[in-house]
Amino acid sequence: MDFNSIMEILSHSQSNGIGLIFLGLILLSVELHIPGHMISGIAGLIAIVAGSNVLFQTTDPVLLHFRIYIFAFTVVAAVLLVIMLVLALKAKTAKVQGGREGLLNTSGEAKSDMPKGVKGKIYIHGELWNAIADTDIKMGDAVMVKNVDGLTLTVTKQ
Repeated sequence: MDFNSIMEILSHSQSNGIGLIFLGLILLSVELHIPGHMISGIAGLIAIVAGSNVLFQTTDPVLLHFRIYIFAFTVVAAVLLVIMLVLALKAKTAKVQGGREGLLNTSGEAKSDMPKGVKGKIYIHGELWNAIADTDIKMGDAVMVKNVDGLTLTVTKQ
């Protein structure tokens, strides 16, 4: 298929259908770059389906041949949008892994003896932390984080 035959097809097809398909592609691109709670993605899919229906109200065999490609693209884009939605919901409901909230009520191991109120070291989340014990703790004991104050953790024996 050369450029002249493509231009001939486009000149015989309805420009509204082509415009809707391009609008749908632009909306899908916007959804990929600027998350908008799937609004522009769904609108893009609707525009592509509507544009292909307008475009294929013809008896031109060349245009009818492209219907399967637009249908396949629309199905793949819809599946990708659903996957994006599932991953976004999963990330939104995931437990906090880092920071203060990620340390509270997690267990670790004492790396030094810590008499009550004296700083020592604990190993938690793959890191050594300064800690103050509220009870006497021996090296190797399992500890649980009760409070975070800057870079110092308050721990208790498990």
